[in-house]
Amino acid sequence: KALEDALGEADSTKIIWKPQNLTPVDGDKAQTLMKLIDMLEDDDDVQNVFSNFDIDDETMASLA
Repeated sequence: KALEDALGEADSTKIIWKPQNLTPVDGDKAQTLMKLIDMLEDDDDVQNVFSNFDIDDETMASLA
């Protein structure tokens, strides 16, 4: 109630799953994982994609 008084009524609310433990991924595995994530996101039957991987910035830049 206090947040609503200070900030106004929320436009939307939803549950977001945040992992407690991240799994490091690098190299070829990172490329394969990103292909899988892209395929899942492109599927019309999939509503949300959650993950617990951690790819370093250098590897992520090389994939882009």
